[in-house]
Amino acid sequence: ISYPWGDYIHCCSGHKYTAPDMTGMHILTENLREYVGRFTGGEGKYRIGALNDIIYKVRGGMEDWAYGASWDHQGNVQCTGGESVGYSRTRTIYNNATHRAVNLLVETAGRKTPYNSQLGTNQDVIARGGGRQPGGGHIPRNIRLCWMM
Repeated sequence: ISYPWGDYIHCCSGHKYTAPDMTGMHILTENLREYVGRFTGGEGKYRIGALNDIIYKVRGGMEDWAYGASWDHQGNVQCTGGESVGYSRTRTIYNNATHRAVNLLVETAGRKTPYNSQLGTNQDVIARGGGRQPGGGHIPRNIRLCWMM
């Protein structure tokens, strides 16, 4: 479970930039990880941290843009060219009240298509930490994660 800040503007100029809400995002993801439980399919608990630390550095990722768009004007760009298809340029003017979001990126499994035996059961959904197995499989674990959001 990763959270912003993982953009090139702030992280790659020789120092590590800490997002203004880093502590809050870390506490949030830490609690999510503990609530949804451990997955026994060899992957354990979710890893948590900033995008750059546990996923990879990105250039213009949606999670970072949505998080910083309302206050980080260094990275904002007004779009052009949409007028020809009826999209007014005035719809791409941003201020400190137009965007407020903290997006989390959840890599739910190491495999793009997990084995059926790792998906879990409907009984596992309501058991905190899982039912028959810790975490209860990918689907119950991620349903619980969504509930906590």
